[in-house]
Formats: sequence, structure tokens, C-alpha cells
Amino acid sequence: MGYGFQVDAQLEGVSTRKDGSLTLRFSTQEVSAKGAGLIMTAAKGAPFGSMRFAPENENDVPEVKSEASSKTPSQRLRAVLYRLWQQTGSEDPWETYYYTCMEKLINQIKARLD
Repeated sequence: MGYGFQVDAQLEGVSTRKDGSLTLRFSTQEVSAKGAGLIMTAAKGAPFGSMRFAPENENDVPEVKSEASSKTPSQRLRAVLYRLWQQTGSEDPWETYYYTCMEKLINQIKARLD
């Protein structure tokens, strides 16, 4: 089931987060009950999506790439493991923790091979 929707909105605010991402706040004009249902369903079920915002009647909108899209999958995995290492408060040094996690992942995948 798709969670996509399009709605006219006004950008009301932008704030930065610790991880370098941004929080965007939008408001809409009145939305039908069906439209509100679509938006609420998307908010509950869609883990990630893309967004295009343009002033009315403007078609030439430059694409803004997130940092996640500019990293390779291996760089993203390393960054996620680093955050996990920070959050768990592991007593192992980072490189040891990283090596151990990678070995576990590699062995899980190898176990699935013929």
C-alpha cells in the first residue's frame, strides 16, 4: 500500500538537529477528511520518503541531496555502527567494536551461502 500524498503547504520553520539533519515544519490549508487520513497514515507507516517543495507555479526546483545519499553503503553502515557503539556505551575501543560487528555480519551472510 502506498503512502504518498501531495498537499499545498506553507513552510513555517526550520531547526537543526544534533546529527546535522533538519526538522521542517509545514502547515496546510484545510484538508478533507480523506486527505487528512492519507497524511496520518503516511506519518505512521512510511519510514522515509522524498519531498519536493516549490512556490506556486515554479517548475525549476534544484535537488538537494542528503548526506546519506552521498555516502556509499559501507560508509553508511560504518556510521550507523559508530552511533550504536556510542549509544550502548561499550567498553571496547571503537575499532574493536567495529571489527567484531563486521565479523558477525560477515559470518551471518556466509552461513546463508551454499
